Amino acid sequence: MAREVSSISQIKSNILRPALTSQYIVSVPTPSTSRVGAILQNLLSVDQEKLNLLCSETSLPGSSLLTSQAVDDRTGVTNTHAYRRDFGQQIDLSFYVDAERYLPIKFFESWMAMISGTDVQTGDERSRNYSYRFRYPDDYLAKQGFKITKFERDLYTEERRTNLLEDIVNVIAGTDFGSTNINRTGSRLEYEFFDVFPVSINSMPLSYESSQLLKCTVTFSYTRYIINEISVGHVSKSSNVITGPSGSAAANEFFQQTRDSLINDTRGRTFADPQDFINRFGSSDRTLPDRINSDIA
Repeated sequence: MAREVSSISQIKSNILRPALTSQYIVSVPTPSTSRVGAILQNLLSVDQEKLNLLCSETSLPGSSLLTSQAVDDRTGVTNTHAYRRDFGQQIDLSFYVDAERYLPIKFFESWMAMISGTDVQTGDERSRNYSYRFRYPDDYLAKQGFKITKFERDLYTEERRTNLLEDIVNVIAGTDFGSTNINRTGSRLEYEFFDVFPVSINSMPLSYESSQLLKCTVTFSYTRYIINEISVGHVSKSSNVITGPSGSAAANEFFQQTRDSLINDTRGRTFADPQDFINRFGSSDRTLPDRINSDIA
């Protein structure tokens, strides 16, 4: 029996969809159970996510098995046995440096200064009594939470749920309630590293000859890594997001409840006069949150 020839579309779907190097996100934690971690977290403030997004380049780690050889002098056969796994123990991350706070430079310089015994809060770097007494590893290690997640563009797909009555309410009220299903249809690969801390910050050249983006490359040490999840599953969740003009949280919540009560009304009532509806719920010029805020005021 002749083998069925695959179509061009089947071939493309099977072999012409390689993973891209530009789809990833990193998570850089701080030591969570020590004074060092508290100081570093205070330094980051609300910019933790910003630091993660500034990572412009990294690499997925590799590992190897260390082996030894056992030679049998009688038979002349040499056997190779693995006795330990080498995780590489170091990884480089490059960060764009923001012009607002120079966040990557300040954060990792402070982390390394705290490791070497400096208290960045007291500013004793200029003191003649500057101490070179290093801290214990438990004080400065990020024991877990350092992650590199590789994914593709189709990790999440969004599908809008159609509802005729809801669309009518949206048109009259001038507000778009995005009732959608968000499905995780793609796979992801998450590496988590243990006992992480920065060991070096590379020099950053400056020049008048050309103006380029300033990058900060940091080398981290770690003991090992694991792969948390390799999933091709299907996870679904629903979201109702207000994408129109927004007022206070209480006004939005009230508007959401009122909209839901109208949509779920099974008594078969006819719609009121459109002008009365607009007077109650607002129009594209004046949405309900604005109306409620004015009534509260």
